[in-house]
Amino acid sequence: MIGSAPGPAPRPLLVAFGSIALWAVLLVVSRIVLVTYDVDPWSFTFVQLIAGGAVSIAASAGGEPVDWSSLRRGRTWLYGAFRVTTAAAFTAALAHTTVTYAGLLGTINLVLGVIGATLVYGRWPSRPEYAGLAVVLAGVALVAATRLDGGLRNPAVALMLVSELAVVGAALVAESHPDNAGESRNVRLRFSGVVLVLTASLFLALRLVQQAIDGGPLGDTVDTSPAMWIAGIVVGVTLRGPAMYTALNATRLVGAEVYLMVAASLAFIGLVLETAAGALGVADPPTFDAIDGVLLVTIASGAVSVFAVRRQATAGAASATT
Repeated sequence: MIGSAPGPAPRPLLVAFGSIALWAVLLVVSRIVLVTYDVDPWSFTFVQLIAGGAVSIAASAGGEPVDWSSLRRGRTWLYGAFRVTTAAAFTAALAHTTVTYAGLLGTINLVLGVIGATLVYGRWPSRPEYAGLAVVLAGVALVAATRLDGGLRNPAVALMLVSELAVVGAALVAESHPDNAGESRNVRLRFSGVVLVLTASLFLALRLVQQAIDGGPLGDTVDTSPAMWIAGIVVGVTLRGPAMYTALNATRLVGAEVYLMVAASLAFIGLVLETAAGALGVADPPTFDAIDGVLLVTIASGAVSVFAVRRQATAGAASATT
């Protein structure tokens, strides 16, 4: 945390980067499913979350008894709503752009995360961090305005903004939630699993009710095709569940702000994976040119500079107290 603790050790950072890499795999696979089978991204994501949450609950069996008091905490439901919102909005954005561009847009969460940490915890950024944050913000704005089909009118822009606002909210809540603060793996698994199953089921029920309504914010009909259900369950069990757990664990180890900084690597990892998928013939290869490369490097350099300043500041504060 800013000025209060030493920077995260290498191993926790590896856990954080591993978590982001797993998210990248999940997103690339989800986009392949969306493009190949034309499934509804909202229902697809809700089913993923329910299946992934069920796996987390099963994996937490044994050990500590179930403490249902967590369900009486408002923060628990807030965390669940944030996680479902960010997952569904990000997946929906993939129907309008690639994982690479979505990842670049998603780095806005670094700026939002700093604002959130300031508002919630009073952790103000240091003066040198502002330059890096400005670089990230300018890079994201250029990607949104010049690199997407339709520019700022592309639905992916609004969807990614909603998704990243929810990412920041979830990270801030998870950092301080008592069920995610201890060392017990089973408690963390059960916490994430129960919250995901209940909140995603509620969102899916609302999505199903929507088929009786003409129009609506998410569409007119609900995808009940076997392809959507099978893909949602398979992806939820194999990727969504593990990704959710690793994100919780990484946030606990490195803190919300550092995790959001590490998440800036998502665009680069996504580019590598989408290029590999294109080479294998399972997806269209990403259209990535020199301008995209410059924007990626620009955004990454801004994120790295903020991270470097943060680590230097926290290391200095730690040495001053010893």
